[in-house]
Amino acid sequence: MKVIMYHYVRPIDGSSYPNLKGLELNGFRRQLDFFANNFHIINEQEVLEVGKKGNKLDKDFIWLTFDDGYKDHFNYVLPELKRRNIQASFFPPAEPLKEKTLLDVNSIHFILERVNNPKKIMNLLEDQLKSEGFNAKDIKYMWDSTDKSSRFDSEEIIFFKRCLQSTLTKELRTKIIENIFKE
Repeated sequence: MKVIMYHYVRPIDGSSYPNLKGLELNGFRRQLDFFANNFHIINEQEVLEVGKKGNKLDKDFIWLTFDDGYKDHFNYVLPELKRRNIQASFFPPAEPLKEKTLLDVNSIHFILERVNNPKKIMNLLEDQLKSEGFNAKDIKYMWDSTDKSSRFDSEEIIFFKRCLQSTLTKELRTKIIENIFKE
């Protein structure tokens, strides 16, 4: 079984956030055509039933999942799925609704959407790290010990994301993200 996880799916060209990485709606439609012609698209109930029985799903099975509960899922994804009679699973987080706040990962996305310059991103992060007591040697060590491979982003962007999603402590990540977001 293949699990296909989506985040941003929307018409990007002409949007308010054209640099926010995502899948163009027409690309999503082409993917659905491909999946429908080459896989059995399963739903959450089928996944649960297989899990209860302990069976393995065939490699020709595909499960479509959508993280973060974006408005774009409701406006663009859901109508497309309904039109095709495809079921998928949506996993919106509760924290933004309960706390009326933005997830750190979404703050990072919007920082990257606005700055859109790997060198400036690194300067922003380095300035924040230095203000928190890190020196150049500490930052170089973090750089050298971070896997920066990605087919989508530059090394600087991957380093920025990994530092602010996992390398640093939660408290420090949140503080730095808030500072850069405000800036």
